[in-house]
Amino acid sequence: MTANGFDPGRVAYSSPWINSTDPAANCFDVYGDYARNDHQDNITQVINGGPIGVPDGWDLSQGGLPCSGSVNTDMMTSPIYSTQPNIVDMHIYPLVAGTTNTDAMVQQEAATDYGDVPQFLSDAGLTSATVVIGETYGGTLSPLNLGTPQEPNYCWLRSYQSPSGAPSDNVAGFNNESVTNPLSNFTVTFRPWMELKDPSGQCFAYGSGPGTPGNYQAVNYNGQGPYTPTNQ
Repeated sequence: MTANGFDPGRVAYSSPWINSTDPAANCFDVYGDYARNDHQDNITQVINGGPIGVPDGWDLSQGGLPCSGSVNTDMMTSPIYSTQPNIVDMHIYPLVAGTTNTDAMVQQEAATDYGDVPQFLSDAGLTSATVVIGETYGGTLSPLNLGTPQEPNYCWLRSYQSPSGAPSDNVAGFNNESVTNPLSNFTVTFRPWMELKDPSGQCFAYGSGPGTPGNYQAVNYNGQGPYTPTNQ
């Protein structure tokens, strides 16, 4: 950061959330947190000087989520540790892994994902932190860049196709968490991933992509946000 003229104090970690192939799966990991949060749990453990790595006896049978397990001597700890930052940046792409998703599926997964996050914030002692939902989903791409059903080309994610309403589904799921301590009780900023520099590009374009009418990222949900970025 310093070498490139930036403030070294303005660096925050982030991690992707884990998607399951089973929409009903929602187990706990070795840290006692929801397994969907496991990547963020590991980063938090690194900062705390806690154990990270592959635990003994973990179970991947529930849709590929890293369930259960116990700490073993092969797990590592960082020799350098620090206090937790007051911002949590999490990259959550709500979807059922390994299949083409419908709007309903994305909404269901979003509600589960966001409903699990307060557990992480509580476990990490970060209930007063500002939460950033970075990137938010895989992107609706230009029809010129879809690839084939056998080899879908969805830019760097190379994932299954998301419905065009995925951004709205993401927010709708956020607003409809069926939990007692919803993430909507926290200070949350949605930060969509998009190309402001190339607003008509094929991957994550802000404006209308090639061959696609309208604003194909659907970033402004029903005119109310939280998808309300400024194109500048």
